[in-house]
Amino acid sequence: MDDMGNSNDERQKTFLLITCLNLNGASKDMINYRISCFKAMEGMYSIANLERSPMRGYFIGSQIEGTTLIGSESDEDIMFVNEDITVICETDRHEVDQLGERLNRFHSTQIKSNIPIGVILESEETPGYVKIRVVDAKTYNPLTECDTNPISHLCYTDSKGFLLLSTEKLKTRIGTATSERYRNGPAMTETSTKEFHSSDLVYGLFTKAWPKSADEWLSRKRRYPWPPTNITKLVYDGCFLVPTGSSYESETIWRLSFVQIEKEMVWAWSAIQYKCFMLLKLIKRSIIQPAIPDVISSYQLKTIMFWVSEETDPMFWKTNNIRECFTRCFEFLLEYVQKENCPHYFVRTNNLFRGKLNRSLKEELICLLFRILQNFWTEVFKIPSLREVSENLEEGEIERYGDVLTATMRHPELLKEIMNLYFSVIISFATSAMKPAFKFLRKNDIDVAIKRHHEYRLLIARFSLTDPEHLELEQLINRLIDISLGSQLNSKACKTEDNIEKTKLIHEAEMLFKRGINLDTASGRLKLATLYFCQGKYRSVCNLIKEVSTTEGVFQLNGFEPQSPDISFPYALRIISEQPSLASTLRDHAALELVFLPSEINSAPDPIKFEINRAVLAENECSLDNPLSWAAFDADFYTLLLKFLILHEQNAYQERNETLSKLREYVKKTNSFYRRISAMNIVGYCLQLVGEVQWALDVFLGSLVL
Repeated sequence: MDDMGNSNDERQKTFLLITCLNLNGASKDMINYRISCFKAMEGMYSIANLERSPMRGYFIGSQIEGTTLIGSESDEDIMFVNEDITVICETDRHEVDQLGERLNRFHSTQIKSNIPIGVILESEETPGYVKIRVVDAKTYNPLTECDTNPISHLCYTDSKGFLLLSTEKLKTRIGTATSERYRNGPAMTETSTKEFHSSDLVYGLFTKAWPKSADEWLSRKRRYPWPPTNITKLVYDGCFLVPTGSSYESETIWRLSFVQIEKEMVWAWSAIQYKCFMLLKLIKRSIIQPAIPDVISSYQLKTIMFWVSEETDPMFWKTNNIRECFTRCFEFLLEYVQKENCPHYFVRTNNLFRGKLNRSLKEELICLLFRILQNFWTEVFKIPSLREVSENLEEGEIERYGDVLTATMRHPELLKEIMNLYFSVIISFATSAMKPAFKFLRKNDIDVAIKRHHEYRLLIARFSLTDPEHLELEQLINRLIDISLGSQLNSKACKTEDNIEKTKLIHEAEMLFKRGINLDTASGRLKLATLYFCQGKYRSVCNLIKEVSTTEGVFQLNGFEPQSPDISFPYALRIISEQPSLASTLRDHAALELVFLPSEINSAPDPIKFEINRAVLAENECSLDNPLSWAAFDADFYTLLLKFLILHEQNAYQERNETLSKLREYVKKTNSFYRRISAMNIVGYCLQLVGEVQWALDVFLGSLVL
């Protein structure tokens, strides 16, 4: 009978622990949300930098791996990789003749003949860490300080006079330290980001070749089929090299980084493996770190999970077996501490405990780990984030929290986290989608603008996001291109005197706008309304304005000053429950800003023409991505402006003046510095249009002062 009672008690505690972990963000649904969102943001970042920079951004770490828990204030980790610098594996002197062939095989489309090549130099004394010697791209001879080369400013000269790539000089490419940026080992940490506690920005290099020191990972015999074969094949994609933050610290030492393969291995975990790892992180953060700081890291725990996954039967990982699963992982940790050796998963000879443990710390840590292991349930439910949730739960309710929506109703912090993820992607879309196109569209040359839009569409097609949900976001970018291209065609039609050509251009622009209406609640409709406004079809304009104005629950997205919208709890629940994807959330709940480029000046309403001219005049004083380089407006503001202009044309003075008052109110309530300047200029134009010249001058003066 006692055994039966103990069994029931164990089962209830197991169910309670799993429920608490789920409500802290460890459910498979929540993990998938996080992974999906960060994959999408990584894609948006890559699109935003197409043909603009040799630097490519990769999200790394717990956010994109899906292993962040609610309230953990986890960093947003981003690696910037300079793809202009080609790096290959170490080559002995007698292999120089074959080096050219190897380069062509690995990097035939990447090597730039005028930029030297980096050759990895590995040493048994520093496993997992390498030096990068600089060689000539044509002769493959090592370069010295006497040789002229375009990256000499990024090099360090060794004792023999040869050039090595310098970690310190390359780290400065991330940026200089400011009040909001500070050095953090190999990273630059940036505080006060939108949804995250901070962002760690790491500069890195890429090598297509697989390092010799990691060959053992490929060749070792595995008892169980983990990692899956499709992941082991990723070795052909190479690895990264990042500046050191270790006891091997040196200006010329680089650390081998396998983050891309590591991500895939984490994504291959089962739900219970995720929970074990996230519980390990909770214990590290809440119990180990306060008692013995800076010895156990999340990366060491992830490495342990990799070893356990490789050496454990996949059938072992079952939900009702969570304590045994956790115990297996913890015993690996305990063994590694006792041996003072935590072997790196890819480079076994690289000890992750190197320089971390002394005799006193080791004994103290072993005692602490034994205490946790022997008093598992007591220690686990002492963890604040688990204790707080468990106190509000009845035992045995695990089945009621199988989906994210139900869980969020019990734990609002989970809903907040999900909405942060949702809006991070949507804001990333609004911020990034058209930046590459805007780069080319700085002048009032409509034909060039049309050509650039077509080129941009081809770039997007070559980039190609793969999974269905993110492919849908890519398709929405094409709808944004449709809207912007339609605006160029409409502008060209307004300038064309040939009636046949004009009719053809207007028809094509109209078709593009109608296709772009699928993008969001406002931008496509309002650009179509602009086309009808140019034709004097005021009834059609008013119908489109009505469609935009009567849409409920819409948040404005200013792409170049992104902010998460302030929404209510019921509305957030509605979005989660009704919207099956990020793309549908964007389509049904977002109103993207209206952007008018200099090439659209022929088709823009007169007040917008005024603002475009001001933007063009200010262009020389603005940086590339400064919003003052073109005219941009909230959908709500532009809707009021179109309504005002139609009412003025129709001599409906009372309603016109009421609408003008609403435009003036917008100026007072907007928190955006750039939007306020543009709105003031537009309101000033409208005031002089109705005869309030002195008032208009006062508004223009206020804008000028700003």
